[in-house]
Amino acid sequence: EEECTNTQSWSDAEWELTRLVSRATLPPPVPGSTEPNINTAHLTMGPHTFFLSLSFPKIEQVKPYLPAMCEDVDAMEFRTDLLDCAKQPTTDRFEILYSHQWLRANCRSHAKRVPVLPMMLSGHVLEDVMPVVYTVRTLHQAGTWPDDEQGIQEMFDLLHLGLRSGVEVLDVESAWDEQRTVEFMDTVEDRYNSQILGSHHVVPHEVSMEEAVGIFTQCQLKSRSHGAKVVLSIEDS
Repeated sequence: EEECTNTQSWSDAEWELTRLVSRATLPPPVPGSTEPNINTAHLTMGPHTFFLSLSFPKIEQVKPYLPAMCEDVDAMEFRTDLLDCAKQPTTDRFEILYSHQWLRANCRSHAKRVPVLPMMLSGHVLEDVMPVVYTVRTLHQAGTWPDDEQGIQEMFDLLHLGLRSGVEVLDVESAWDEQRTVEFMDTVEDRYNSQILGSHHVVPHEVSMEEAVGIFTQCQLKSRSHGAKVVLSIEDS
């Protein structure tokens, strides 16, 4: 049994390395582009696509539900802020990465509605890569991550961790310091090819239609995001 477990672990590690190299060789995503491209928001965030948000404190707790969860979704949202291993002040970066890799490995056999990932160095494709939306949701954005000065700095650090782990989609909240967000986006465009999902949550207050339009515009991150996620309620006219 131990030999079987070790063999599977090595197989998962080999697959993960192949995935990382394959993603690293993809063309960069272009915001707003409708041109055919294997790395486009139309595949992961386009019409009739859905992602499912995971809210387990330990990622292994999702295992019994994965077959049903993977049936009708196009991506899994990895809620870093809800994981026990991410809680301050003892945030365990290794365990966050392990949890991310564990989720991918255990989605493989259940993945249905997933785009192929070309293995550029061999001419083959991976057909069992469930896209991941990597999120660190802050306290006043309907999440749990602290949003004081230190908390926001550590949030950006964890977003970098998501980029380094080769996530398909990175959720970037639009509410924070503009200059810091611009510098972060500079790094994204210079080094990585993850798609950016600009987000904003207005909970529990209602907003006017004019305010809603402004929030959607804000989530464009100065025309650098590839998609927008806005949660709000519109005031009755």
